[in-house]
Amino acid sequence: MRANREADKAPGIMMEPMIDAVFLLLIFFLVSATIQKQHSELPIELPDITQAEIKKDPDDALIISIMPSPERGFHYRLTTVGATQTSAGGSREDVTLNQLITDLRQAAFEKPGRKVRIDADNAVPMHVVSQIMDHCKLYQLRDIGLRMRDPMR
Repeated sequence: MRANREADKAPGIMMEPMIDAVFLLLIFFLVSATIQKQHSELPIELPDITQAEIKKDPDDALIISIMPSPERGFHYRLTTVGATQTSAGGSREDVTLNQLITDLRQAAFEKPGRKVRIDADNAVPMHVVSQIMDHCKLYQLRDIGLRMRDPMR
């Protein structure tokens, strides 16, 4: 008489755990696709140029100009709005970054809370502009604006 042993049976693949894993993956992909779809359909309304409020800078506002230079890296200039209007372009003297920071500190000491406008070109990297903004914030000049060159002109 022969006894039935488990070793005599051929090994088989258990389908129940595989079906469970497939259903879990299917649920995961359905949920993630639904979440992604909701985020991509957020409405964004950008303002028109006609809706933008154009403000005139006060005469004592500081203007920091940053221009790229192939020889030295960047040219920096520090003027005020009043000096720019009276001299048809303001100061033509380029300064180094250290001199600009010293002049910025002196201007902030003379009149704290002044408005600052940074004029930069598209070729100026953002980290250079950010460095100037950090120095402005260090000297308590918190009203900072950026102006870029209009590519259409």
